[in-house]
Amino acid sequence: MIITPEDINPKKQANTDDYFQKGKCLVLGISLGAALNKTHLSHFYTNLSAQFEAIQAFYDYFSPDYLFTPMDLSVEAECFGGEVYFSNTDAPSIKSRCINSVDQINDLHVPHVGIKRDKLYLDVACKIVSMKKLVPFFAGVTGPFTLAGRLFGITEIFNLTIEDESSAKKLIEICNHYLLNYILEFKNIGCDGVLIAEPLAGLLSPASMHNFSSNFIQSLVEKVQSDDFRVIYHNCGAKKVHLDVIYETGAAIFHFGAPMDMIVALEKSGGKKIVSGNLDPTKIFLCTDHRMVIQSAQELLNSTKPYPNFLIATGCDLSMKTPLENVSSFFAVSRTGK
Repeated sequence: MIITPEDINPKKQANTDDYFQKGKCLVLGISLGAALNKTHLSHFYTNLSAQFEAIQAFYDYFSPDYLFTPMDLSVEAECFGGEVYFSNTDAPSIKSRCINSVDQINDLHVPHVGIKRDKLYLDVACKIVSMKKLVPFFAGVTGPFTLAGRLFGITEIFNLTIEDESSAKKLIEICNHYLLNYILEFKNIGCDGVLIAEPLAGLLSPASMHNFSSNFIQSLVEKVQSDDFRVIYHNCGAKKVHLDVIYETGAAIFHFGAPMDMIVALEKSGGKKIVSGNLDPTKIFLCTDHRMVIQSAQELLNSTKPYPNFLIATGCDLSMKTPLENVSSFFAVSRTGK
């Protein structure tokens, strides 16, 4: 099934909540398309044609319910001056912190969008949107606290939130300003929404998550979310103690990882938000066979039957080494229940 201009949805749905229904599933793992094409990840994360062709291969092979740009938690940090390490088998990473002092925070400016590798993702999004796909297409961005951690250092940003709250918030606000501009570009292109990945905030206390993450994401949501552009909040490290603070962001969809108690998350949602997750990408998809994937998915579907707002999903991004049979089995059981 090739993505072609014939895949035209004659009337774009006014409310993307309609896209999230029982019998559908969400899979993060576009790098599997690179595996299908035998493309090294270093090329996949840096080349327009390679990335688009990988998304196309993923679509062709799995017939997914949703499409995403790759999960890349380095691209925004690179725009701020971070040096990126590219691997042939793993997602890119930032080599070392590029902001080393409060003085550097004070001198930091918001970079222009589309000057560095962020242009690649905008171009890929533009190309996907132009193909008039039938499935919703979401761009991915790094959350503000997670981005600040890439810039200032993970240990260092946690210490800064304790020792110098105002400087920590200033850095996060600068990150948020850039992210707003970046997200608005995706919205202008015509994406159906954006997935904001904020895993580092899962290590904060609820009070600190409110102060240094959720407040900032709520600001983004208020400025960009609309009937035809939805925000997916992704946090693969959050636990049930974080739920109240996460839900205050106002995102339309909440996507959680393996540590989350999904029943508690669904109960706390009040049925008003779509809650998605949370099968472990390593323990279930990468390190077992298709029978365990089917069993785990069936158990999760059975336990969440009373909740119409549940969308079954991988708990985070799948490794490109994940057996394709496991992913195909997940799609099959999620759609049929068996």
